[in-house]
Amino acid sequence: MTILSQNKLTKNNMLTALALAALLSACGGSDNKKTPPPIIPPTPITYSYEVNITNLTNAQPLSPVAVVLHNEGNLFELGSSASVAFENLAESGDNSQVLSASMVLASASGAGVIMPGMSETIAVSVVDTQPMLLSSATMLVNTNDAFSGVNAFSLESMEVGESISMQTSSYDAGTEGNSELMSTIP
Repeated sequence: MTILSQNKLTKNNMLTALALAALLSACGGSDNKKTPPPIIPPTPITYSYEVNITNLTNAQPLSPVAVVLHNEGNLFELGSSASVAFENLAESGDNSQVLSASMVLASASGAGVIMPGMSETIAVSVVDTQPMLLSSATMLVNTNDAFSGVNAFSLESMEVGESISMQTSSYDAGTEGNSELMSTIP
């Protein structure tokens, strides 16, 4: 390679020098074949939550509880018609459609009916997507379409290891008339 002094560069020499510099920089300047360092994928992050349900009612069993993690939407809207999935939960305790709704990032179901005074812990986890909302729902078994639950509870400010307690309300899904006849109540 020839080094030209700055004051001896002509227009043609300058273009040649620039082209040579570009060519040299593209070559890598070495015959050593080095393999690039391996790309190490980021370690997956698992977001896990334990939801402990305690049945504080008087003689009212709870159907298997549905717990879902999501970033948008609601399980139910007060004053609005219930979805078919929520109607199935509120009328028969079948939570399968709620657990698989399109907004759900991860879900878990309780193992069975929770009798008064009993409790159950339900764990739910999602990998590599931080959930912002948690919802849960259960049918009040001795009713025709009543349910209880938490709707789109924000997890954004929750710290690792933090515990939050709350009592839920009962709601009428409005999917069946409230006749209170033995034929409409399990």
